[in-house]
Amino acid sequence: MFHLFRHNRAIRQAYQCYDQLEYAQAADHFRRACRLIPSSWEAHFGLGVTAKWLCDWNESIQASRRAAKLREDFEGAWWNIGIAATALGFWREDCEAWNKAGVKLEISDAPLAMKLGRVPIRLKTTNNEVVWCDRLDPARAKIISVPTADSLHRCGDLLLTDGEPSGSRWNGDCDVPVFNELQILQASNLGLFTVLVEHASNVDIDALVQLRSDELKIEDWSTIRRLCRQCSEGRPHDHHDQNHRLSSEIQPTRQIAFAAASEESVRKTLAAWSTPDRVTISSVECPVQPQVLL
Repeated sequence: MFHLFRHNRAIRQAYQCYDQLEYAQAADHFRRACRLIPSSWEAHFGLGVTAKWLCDWNESIQASRRAAKLREDFEGAWWNIGIAATALGFWREDCEAWNKAGVKLEISDAPLAMKLGRVPIRLKTTNNEVVWCDRLDPARAKIISVPTADSLHRCGDLLLTDGEPSGSRWNGDCDVPVFNELQILQASNLGLFTVLVEHASNVDIDALVQLRSDELKIEDWSTIRRLCRQCSEGRPHDHHDQNHRLSSEIQPTRQIAFAAASEESVRKTLAAWSTPDRVTISSVECPVQPQVLL
């Protein structure tokens, strides 16, 4: 009886820390609960979740395996096993876990390549930037947007992502869920380059963006929206769209961002851009240098 009392108190303390994003302290409480009652499904599952946010993949997968063994019908434990197995490169266990979680797949020893479409991912950074990615499987996505320098991410980064939606974004004709990044699995070599463009119309900018390729991405950062937390973690309110909607008229100054492997490729693209005489372009800045991947 005393063990049960201490176990329940540890669980309550763990949830309190978890809600305050104090994951290391929450993990300590969940570990104590596991020691007090080794058959506690809740303690093992909670430890698996907190270890996931700490990116301690060995502990996360071990705790989640124990939780799944104690309660095989709970999809959340299998989902966490799938995420941890992806991080560790355990591809067969990854496939088995997704099947247990309700995502029917053929079991394979190779990484998945499911091509699940475009999805917005909230980066694990101080500014909580949301970027568009190609979703490769339930736990991996590749950045296709041009992240800001403050995000400490690059276009082309391969991300490990959580499976629980946290807000939504509009994608053409429907809302799509936002998922949170857990960590970068493979860094991109692309650098970040920017220019200021004066007196360009939407038509001019559209013509520039059309010059993008697989090796070079182009974005008009004049369209970036700064969202309040409520909007970022939910559905953006109309006032954000109204405050940041561009008219069809000529804009005084626009910041154009390029994700590219070299400054030379950016300059060649700008040289190929046909613009009216009124348009002027600043010198190319490089906030994030390209890198050589080993």
